[in-house]
Amino acid sequence: MTPSQRPLNLALCAAGLLAAALPALAQKTETATVQEVTITAQKVTGLASKTPVALSVITGDDLRDAGIITSTNLPDAMPNLQIGAAGFAVRGVQSQDSTEKGDPSAAFFLDGVYVPRWQDQALALFDIARVEVVRGPQGTLYGRNATAGAVNVITNKPGSKLTGLLNLELGNYNTRRFEGALTLPVSDMLSLRAALSVNKHDGYTPTSNGRRALDDQDTTAARLHGLLRFNPDTSLLVTVDASQVRGLGRAYVLRAQAVDANGVFTENRLQAPLADAHLKTDSDGIAAEFKTALGFADLTAQYSRRHPRDASVYYPGNNRTFDHTADAHEQQLEVRLSSPASASALQWVLGAYAFKEHGRVGLLLPDFFGPGVELNFVQNPYDSTSQAVFGQATFRLDQATRLTAGLRQTRDEKSRTGATIQGGVAQPGGNDAATAYSQTNWRLGIDHDLAKDLMIYGSVSTGYKAGGFNDGNITTKPTTLYYRPETLLAVESGLKGRFFGNALQLSAAVFAYQYKDMQVTSTVPNSATGQDTFNAAKASISGAELEGKWTVSSAGRVNFGLGLLRARYDDFTPKQGYNWAGYTLDRSPRTTLNLGYQHQFSLPDGSNITALLGTRYSASYVISRLSAPEQLTQPSYTKTDLTVTWNAASDAWYVQAYAKNIENRSVVVNETANRYWYGDPRTVGLRTGYRF
Repeated sequence: MTPSQRPLNLALCAAGLLAAALPALAQKTETATVQEVTITAQKVTGLASKTPVALSVITGDDLRDAGIITSTNLPDAMPNLQIGAAGFAVRGVQSQDSTEKGDPSAAFFLDGVYVPRWQDQALALFDIARVEVVRGPQGTLYGRNATAGAVNVITNKPGSKLTGLLNLELGNYNTRRFEGALTLPVSDMLSLRAALSVNKHDGYTPTSNGRRALDDQDTTAARLHGLLRFNPDTSLLVTVDASQVRGLGRAYVLRAQAVDANGVFTENRLQAPLADAHLKTDSDGIAAEFKTALGFADLTAQYSRRHPRDASVYYPGNNRTFDHTADAHEQQLEVRLSSPASASALQWVLGAYAFKEHGRVGLLLPDFFGPGVELNFVQNPYDSTSQAVFGQATFRLDQATRLTAGLRQTRDEKSRTGATIQGGVAQPGGNDAATAYSQTNWRLGIDHDLAKDLMIYGSVSTGYKAGGFNDGNITTKPTTLYYRPETLLAVESGLKGRFFGNALQLSAAVFAYQYKDMQVTSTVPNSATGQDTFNAAKASISGAELEGKWTVSSAGRVNFGLGLLRARYDDFTPKQGYNWAGYTLDRSPRTTLNLGYQHQFSLPDGSNITALLGTRYSASYVISRLSAPEQLTQPSYTKTDLTVTWNAASDAWYVQAYAKNIENRSVVVNETANRYWYGDPRTVGLRTGYRF
């Protein structure tokens, strides 16, 4: 056994021992219990503990207790989840192209609406019911660009009672946050829910002239749900939302400043040079979801339009700024039929999906090639479309065993018309390209109940991420203009159980992936966007996860999550003369551990104080610089958070004191074209809120 195989083999042995021993523990005892969570990760309503896929769920109350207010904080609470260059990295699977021609590897959904751009994904989590993160390729139900998994954010919906909430926060770095929501029943048929979030703080990285610091935040977001219930089986939910992002933006650190002589990232937040940068990013959308029961099936139809746009001046970290303009229109339609809730022997989902993105983007870089020689990069328009039909069915063989099979056929098309203008002169050939791909994905699975509250499962599935093109044209890049789709074959097995009278909720999984034509992104010197994507021939990923909640007493609860990962290139030549076979994939720490303990202290007046201490450990990981080529190392670290919350006896009021990243670790979390930026430093503050 090689050292690299030991974590997975140990995990497989542990899973076998658990499967053999845990049925005896799944017996009822008198103790406090872990609350069941209802999810929709498989496009139908079900219990998290009964869904045979690897997933993590965190409720809105848990988000509040842990102080998680943006999607970038989610890795603090979930195993094998990292922030990547263009979205989330799950189990080492990620996208590195954050431009309009790139696609994420983990599909992000807000109330079922696909949100393809990281700028929209990173907004504050406000008025949230729960967040579901499904790990592993979701090629059947979610389709392309879900090779890593899917992140589902579900907001609070209107109800039949007058309810609301108000949250206020003050903290260091002049933090000021506000969140408010109100449900208003207008009639027996119509109910509304409005929510508003304002999130501001000063920058973490000072500029050399003492002006406002970079790494600041100034975001405002609002959402309005309108729910029409025509009868108990038929409803229409209409949602409108809008958001804006202002401030100075990120403080990027160049490679020469970010690492030491050994290529290891340092923790020094360097003072940023003067930069006249500012953000001006806006987005709005409208979505409608219609549901009805047809008798033989339940019908769900969802349509959405989103309009993200940008007119920002960015600071790339080299004493220069550049103007960025973008305007996109995204449309999505999905129609599903699913078996009625009364179905027993056979449960199924059939659907059709269509997505279209149409937009333009421009970059203006003054003095890029010298004084007075600007670079103007214009793409107008770019288009991306995707159509798919899919189906998945689960057949009950007997009372304890079920078989699942799924299939999806996808057709993707991309095109772009553009130009690179240097010093007022358009370069020959422009940036014109067009491509199309089709792919069939499938899933086979089996799950079996070892006991009433203990299930084991296994699956084999495929994933697919669309191909695309780079900047340039077929004349200037005859062999590298286009890159192929990446495909993934995944094998996974796991168990889920509730033990000691539901006091312990436990899930474990082991998995192995085989990649073909993995898409990797490299920096291109003297390029407007700075990135080209191409295919690495083969890569393999294997690992294990253990996650759970244990109510150890009526007052105490332990949360834990362990991730083990081995992610390697099997065949990859980033540059002529370099062989990276056996090298580690980016943002793939061998071990991640999330551990937290929450304790509630009851007070004589009926109120209580709840303390939550949680820490996240990450082993070291690499971030590649393919143009060199080299791999830079982020050392291992721990980040610990503490919240202490007083809750009124009526559960209406709360006051919370918090400290996040107590160690004040400066961790490199993202990279764009060899420019790196750090995560949040230590933050402390007070929150208070009222709900009715």
